[in-house]
Amino acid sequence: MRKKLLAAMAAVAGAAALAAAPARADRQSVCETVDGLWSERSEFVQITGRAACELTPETPGSTFLQLQYEYPSDVADDAAGSKQLAAWLKSRIAVYQGQLAGARDGDERQIAVGATYEEQSAGAARTVVFTETAFTKGNRQPVTQKLTQTFTLSAPPPVAGAPDGAAPDSAAPAPGAPVPGAPAPAVPPIAAPASPATTAPAAPAPATPAASAKPPKTSVKPLR
Repeated sequence: MRKKLLAAMAAVAGAAALAAAPARADRQSVCETVDGLWSERSEFVQITGRAACELTPETPGSTFLQLQYEYPSDVADDAAGSKQLAAWLKSRIAVYQGQLAGARDGDERQIAVGATYEEQSAGAARTVVFTETAFTKGNRQPVTQKLTQTFTLSAPPPVAGAPDGAAPDSAAPAPGAPVPGAPAPAVPPIAAPASPATTAPAAPAPATPAASAKPPKTSVKPLR
């Protein structure tokens, strides 16, 4: 019965799978954090074309629970994102464990879950939509649900030489503009203006003889 559940789960998840993506070491470490096994050869992986985290947590009595969970590498590679991703996986395990908790002794209730993902945004706040398809023994039709989760990634490392919290200034200074942090150029002292030389007083202009007050007398002899 388990094989039938897993085969059906893989077939449905494979129809909605995205393009294949290579495995990452950090995705594997996140899987191991929640006691999972990173798999690249399971039947689920062969259908979807992407490696996934196999989770087979403990369940009461003869019940069985297995999750094949895919998640983005860029979230798993981030220091803060990996912790949030591990917490997300634990919360999903707890949900399905709760569904099996009420099983009676001898009840062979089994749940197999396949999950694919699609990223909806980029940047520090990464929104991921997980599509979970759950197959339960005794139910002919699986239950599919889309779950949206936002992961807050770590801030990028500061640029060397830049003060904390300051954005690097990549703009080149304009020609002739002072460079920030450079010592001010030395300004040569301004020479005091030379005092004017003492000159001798100008010689007085020669006196102009005054014109006679009366015109000279002229005698005119009468013509004979």
